[in-house]
Amino acid sequence: MLEGLVAWVLNTYCGQYLEDLNTDQLSIGLLKGELELEDVPLRKDALRHLDIPLQVVSGFVGRVKIQIPVTRLRSEPWVVVLEHLYGVVAPIELDKYNKDAAEEACFLRKLSQLDTLEASWRADQAAKAGEPYAAAATSWFSFGTSFLTNIIENIQLQIHDVHLRFEDTQSIPGQVFACGLTVRALAVHSTDSNWIPTFVQNVGTSEDAVSHKVLELTELAFYWDTRSQCCSQLSLPELKDWFSDQSGHEHIVEPVSAMACLRRHLTPSPLKSRTTPRLSCHLTMPTFPVHLTDEQYSQMVQTTRLYDRLDKAKHYCQLRPVGLVKDNATDWWQYAMQCHLDNIHAKYVNANWDFVLERSSDLVKYVDAYTQQLLQPNTVLISNKQIMNKLEQVLGFSELKALREVAMRRVEELTPKHSPVHTFVQNVGTSEDAVSHKVLELTELAFYWDTRSQCCSQLSLPELKVNSGVIPHVSRAVILYLRVASSF
Repeated sequence: MLEGLVAWVLNTYCGQYLEDLNTDQLSIGLLKGELELEDVPLRKDALRHLDIPLQVVSGFVGRVKIQIPVTRLRSEPWVVVLEHLYGVVAPIELDKYNKDAAEEACFLRKLSQLDTLEASWRADQAAKAGEPYAAAATSWFSFGTSFLTNIIENIQLQIHDVHLRFEDTQSIPGQVFACGLTVRALAVHSTDSNWIPTFVQNVGTSEDAVSHKVLELTELAFYWDTRSQCCSQLSLPELKDWFSDQSGHEHIVEPVSAMACLRRHLTPSPLKSRTTPRLSCHLTMPTFPVHLTDEQYSQMVQTTRLYDRLDKAKHYCQLRPVGLVKDNATDWWQYAMQCHLDNIHAKYVNANWDFVLERSSDLVKYVDAYTQQLLQPNTVLISNKQIMNKLEQVLGFSELKALREVAMRRVEELTPKHSPVHTFVQNVGTSEDAVSHKVLELTELAFYWDTRSQCCSQLSLPELKVNSGVIPHVSRAVILYLRVASSF
C-alpha cells in the first residue's frame, strides 16, 4: 500500500517534469522510511502539454527527498524536500518543433480536464443522494478514509535554492539577454488554529472543519540581465556551479521575504454565512522594492512580440522553408501566402448546410452517447466510444464541457428524487455525534381578511363546524396568489 501511494505521487506530480524517474526501486528506500533521488534531470518536453512556445533547454533537481515515518504514520507528517531546483527555458526553435507530439500532449490534457469534470459531477450527485462516492475512489489519493486524509493534510513541503532562468537569443539578433526567478527557501506546513505547527488529527470529519497552513517564503527575487551569456550548453557540474553564483544580476525585484497564513473551510456543503470566505489568506511582506530601466522594458516588449510570433508560427512549422529569406525569397513568399490561405480555407470550408447538418447530428449523438455513459459507466458501447472520440479530436474543451453539462442535466432529470423515509429511531442520544432528523409537512396554510363578515362566536358547535369548512373567496384568492408567487 505504501509503495503504491508513493509511486502514484511521484508519477502524477513529478513524472511529466523529471526524466529517468524509476519508481520500481521504491521498496528499498521505503523500508528505511526515506526515499532520496539525486541529480534528476528535467524533461525536455516538460512544458509541451501547456501548448506554449517555450521549451526546457536544460536543468535538474539536485535532490528529491521524501521522509516517511513508517512506524508513526498517524502521529507524524510526511516531509517532501526539494533542493537545488535549476532550470533553463528558451523560445522554441521552429526547425525542431514537433507539432504532432505537441497536439497529442494537448489532447491528453483535454481528456484529463474532462475526466476531472465528470469526477466532480459524480461526487456532487453522490453527496446530494447521501451516498459515498466510490466511483471516483480509484486512486490512492481518495479522501474516502481518514488515514489518507490525515497524511495528505499534514504533508510538509520544503524547497531550497530555486533558480529558474529564461534566455532569449532570437528577439534581438546578436544580443543575448535573460531573466530569472530565484528563491532561497519555501516551506509549507500545517498548523492549529493559533498558527502553531502541529500534526492535525481527524481532518474534515465535521461540518465546521477548518484547515490552517503557513507558507514561508525566503528571499524571492526576479532579475533581468540586459547583457548575458547562454548557460544551456554547460555540463551538469558547470551548470551547478554557475547557478550557485547569484551575484552580478540586474534585479527588478530585490530579494524579499514573506509569510502567508491560509485558512480553508473543508466542508463540501455551501457555507452558511455570506461574509465568511471559504479560503482566506493573511500575507505579511515588509517591503517589495521594484526597479525597472528603459533597456529592460524595451527587451520585455521585444520578448513579448517574439512570443506572439512563435505562438502563431508553430502551427505552420511544417510549411516553413529552410534557409534565410534573402537566399530563398520565392519559397518564403509562398510560405506566407499558404499560411493565409489555410486560415481562409478553414474559415469558409465549413460554411455550408451539409456541414451544419452533419455537425448538428454529431453533437446530438455525442450528448446521447455521453448520457448513456453516465447512466451505465461500466458498459460503454464501442459505437458510443467512437462517436465521442470523433468530436473530442476536433472540438475544444469549452465546447465539450458545454455538451457534457447538457448530458449531466439530462441525467439529473432522469434520476428519481430521493424522498425522506419514515422510520422509528433507536438509541437516540447515546453517542457524542448523535443527530436527530425530523420532517415537518405543512398543507394549505392560509390567511384571510374579510372586509364584510358576520360574528360566529354565538353559534352552536354543529353550526360553527359547518361554517368553518367554508373558505371565503378572498382567502382562496390569497392562497392562489401565494402558490403562484412561490413557484417563481
